[in-house]
Amino acid sequence: MKEKYKQQDVREALEQMYNGKCCYCENGIGAESYEHIEHLKPKALPKFHKLTYDWNNLHWCCQICNTSKGDQWDDNNPIVDPTIDDPQQLIEFDVVTGEVIARHPRGETTIKHACLNRKKLVESRNKVGEHVRELILQAKRTTSSSDKDFYKKMYN
Repeated sequence: MKEKYKQQDVREALEQMYNGKCCYCENGIGAESYEHIEHLKPKALPKFHKLTYDWNNLHWCCQICNTSKGDQWDDNNPIVDPTIDDPQQLIEFDVVTGEVIARHPRGETTIKHACLNRKKLVESRNKVGEHVRELILQAKRTTSSSDKDFYKKMYN
């Protein structure tokens, strides 16, 4: 019973549900870190022990976010639940700095508990931002109307 939530069908369903990405940092899982089945409400805390096998408490997470979060929990401003909450209402990405910014106290809890502004994540976001900016500059320099139409469709 102890490993009930670690069954292959549960792992596959969670991986598919999150498109192979971490529910917190949204990085792909597998190439750089091991996948973890995350208990949003920490199973180690006595008040949440009964949720250990509850499907609604299980999420797909990278090893780093899961380890960073550990058993932290804030009753007043709980971490974002990506299956219920709209994360964009609670946190946003700063396209200039690559950092995650809280739009709500729950966003702040999520950023802090999952360590979403760790150096490598910020650097990774900046690389993506640089690539997007370069694509935009290329689109602006393009003289072909078909290329401009293509870029407009992609970014609108």
